[in-house]
Amino acid sequence: MATDNKDVLERLGDYTEAILKDGEDNDYSIDVVIGRTNFDRDVLDDDVIVVDYTTATLLGRGETFDGVREMSNHLVLTKYHATITSYGENARKNIEKIGFYTNSQLSYDLQSELGFTVFNFSRISNLREVQGLLKQTRGEGEVAEMYEIQLTLHSYDNMDIGTRRIDSVQGAVFSSTSPDQIEIEVTENNDN
Repeated sequence: MATDNKDVLERLGDYTEAILKDGEDNDYSIDVVIGRTNFDRDVLDDDVIVVDYTTATLLGRGETFDGVREMSNHLVLTKYHATITSYGENARKNIEKIGFYTNSQLSYDLQSELGFTVFNFSRISNLREVQGLLKQTRGEGEVAEMYEIQLTLHSYDNMDIGTRRIDSVQGAVFSSTSPDQIEIEVTENNDN
């Protein structure tokens, strides 16, 4: 699993971009923006994808130790309720493609490579029809196309940390009654 220590939203952005580029011309490009970050509002005039998550729940963590390699492996499993929002003229087409590809071989390969699992998508919403939602306008009062898909995904993050065995214990003992310091060293005895 090659995640390059990327945040789950960066990995979800990479996943979304790869899905949308599949079957398209080599010069096809789409902007993927991480939600809750600063970006120019003008970017919403073009085809753009915003990835975000609403909640994250820690499902478990674990640790294993390999004494031969002196490596400790730490694993964290987190459940995310993520949203992918598509803006622009191709908003509906892009969001439907993401939904259709959820169970494709490309999707499974990307999930394995990026270190998360997409369990399901709950629905595709036309955000223009949601009453009371902020409306993005452009031109002569035209409302931008906005569609959203909600996903449940589990992210598997792990890290190997090198550790050192202690072959000898070293220390010093101080006494309140004597100004002298006593040095102590205990080494492993391999003579059997």
